[in-house]
Amino acid sequence: MNINYDEIKDTLLSNYYRHFDEEEIFDGEKIKDIKVKLKTVFTLHNFKTGVIWFNYSREIINEEDEVIYGSWKDSVKMNIKEVNGKWHITDIYEQP
Repeated sequence: MNINYDEIKDTLLSNYYRHFDEEEIFDGEKIKDIKVKLKTVFTLHNFKTGVIWFNYSREIINEEDEVIYGSWKDSVKMNIKEVNGKWHITDIYEQP
């Protein structure tokens, strides 16, 4: 899934978008890349409101292509609502 930040910058999804500059340092190492994967577990709705459960993983990669930080299969629940033919996220609940 490719996400353009301008499309989500004022939404709750912007919490899952991570932009970094080429000089950014994490834990003393220069960052080469940040990878984020989203996987939908299930969606349940009644054509007006609903819920989406998904898992996401993220990895921070250093210049040697090593993972220097990561989290995997973090669970998220999103409440959704249909307004004028478009679905909107109304709330996000993450595992602690």
